Amino acid sequence: MKAFLIKGVLALVIVLGSGYLFFDRFKIGIDPQVVRCFPYTFYLYDTAHQNIEQGDYFVFVAEGMEPVIPDGQLVVKKAVGVAGDVVSVSLEETTINGDAWENGALRNPKDFDIDTESLVRTTTIQEGEFFAMGSLATSWDSRYVGTIRQDQIVAKAFPIW
Repeated sequence: MKAFLIKGVLALVIVLGSGYLFFDRFKIGIDPQVVRCFPYTFYLYDTAHQNIEQGDYFVFVAEGMEPVIPDGQLVVKKAVGVAGDVVSVSLEETTINGDAWENGALRNPKDFDIDTESLVRTTTIQEGEFFAMGSLATSWDSRYVGTIRQDQIVAKAFPIW
């Protein structure tokens, strides 16, 4: 009986310790917005991986994304442009190295006084920066607020559902 109890306590410690380590590294995120920038609601965040490559989803701390997203809020976007990529934003489309990005046209949200003409530009993404976008036309992203810095990134994200 004593050996069984010791094994049981050891198994419990291992299970609880593993769970703690898992949940210390991984988080589940839920997008509560009514108007989203991706067709997903749930994400798994891996806080140990902040090394982002083109095509990765990532979580970052918002800075300068107001009036739509308050400073300090966690945001998920997709890295569509990385260091060295040439990004062109026009009223009709957004291109990365000449390839058009889906739903990349600039829009003028009816509730905000935005001069979309002033957002038209061509730029090369600098080291330590990412051009981040959503996949839906409603996304408030780098087309409007500029690049996201590496030091804003807190996790790599994986859409679940």
